[in-house]
Amino acid sequence: MILLSISDIVNKMETTIKIDGIEYPVRQTMAALVDFREATGKEAYEITGLSDACRMLYYQVRATAEADGRAFDMDFRTFALRVTPEDIQRWGEAVNAENAKGSKKKTTVKK
Repeated sequence: MILLSISDIVNKMETTIKIDGIEYPVRQTMAALVDFREATGKEAYEITGLSDACRMLYYQVRATAEADGRAFDMDFRTFALRVTPEDIQRWGEAVNAENAKGSKKKTTVKK
């Protein structure tokens, strides 16, 4: 399970994902969290599976590209066809590793 907290957004952790030979930066942004909520009705802390994680990763890649002024015109279905469960797992592990570094001062969003 991938858990996100307010500190995840603040710390600006950046990773990359390679899709069709192109590396895209991935940062956790408020825009991605809002898009995920609007699409799923769930908050980030409610992510409960691979499909939710894939959708969150998609919104993060898209929002990062938009924030950086880069083109990213892939729709979610195309994105999901091109990423693998291993890609999503690596991203989740990177997020969780970064979270573990600052876990002592985390403020978790609760319902």
